[in-house]
Amino acid sequence: MTENEFIALMAKVSSVFEVKAKDKLGFEIWFEALKELEYNIASAALVKLSRTKQGGFIVPAEIIGAAVEIKKGKSIPTSDAIALIEKTITKWGRYRQIEGMEWLKEQNIDAYNILKAVGFQNMCNVDPNFVRGTLSKMYEEVSKNSTEVLMLGRVFGKEIALIQQKSLAMNADNYNE
Repeated sequence: MTENEFIALMAKVSSVFEVKAKDKLGFEIWFEALKELEYNIASAALVKLSRTKQGGFIVPAEIIGAAVEIKKGKSIPTSDAIALIEKTITKWGRYRQIEGMEWLKEQNIDAYNILKAVGFQNMCNVDPNFVRGTLSKMYEEVSKNSTEVLMLGRVFGKEIALIQQKSLAMNADNYNE
């Protein structure tokens, strides 16, 4: 978000909610907290908050939280994510891995990341019933972590995503043993 967009957003915020940031330093802190959000997402988050929150003070974390909900989209239950992984393996099999992974990425990014970490070919070689518990735990962890990454922004998000990928790889290695 640019500074001009931030000024426009703050005008909207202050027209609906009370803002404690009354001086230059307060607005700088707000800008630092919100600058990584896209303006249209932040505006949509503000509209969402204005429908659900009854006046009073608002803090940047509330806008970020609403923006994350909008950006992440509708989350699916763990069982549905596991079913998507199984459907991908069944429908595309071991010889059409690229098409299967592209389809899964469109369906659910967290399920895609799990299958990518475990390995498409590895999943083709095992009984899905045997690994369902492990996949469930991995999905819950990835889904939780992807929300946290969005909440923390790009700076910390990249570091967390790297750690998450290493963790998934370690889980996949343990699974492969």
